[in-house]
Amino acid sequence: KMQRALEIDGDSDTSHYRMGVMLRLEGHFDLAEQHFREAVRVNAAHLEAAQELQTFEARRKSQSNLSSSLAQT
Repeated sequence: KMQRALEIDGDSDTSHYRMGVMLRLEGHFDLAEQHFREAVRVNAAHLEAAQELQTFEARRKSQSNLSSSLAQT
């Protein structure tokens, strides 16, 4: 249903956000991030999508720091 909503209205921040949540829950993190970015592109004030993107960035930074720490040992 979400894919259909995006086909009808590809500029719906809510549809992109909801699709991102569904994809994240299914473990499709790259696709989820793309939909969160699109939600924010359509509506820069979409707080939930922006928070999801911040979470992705924090995880990416944390993983990078962990990889650096492991490489030094």
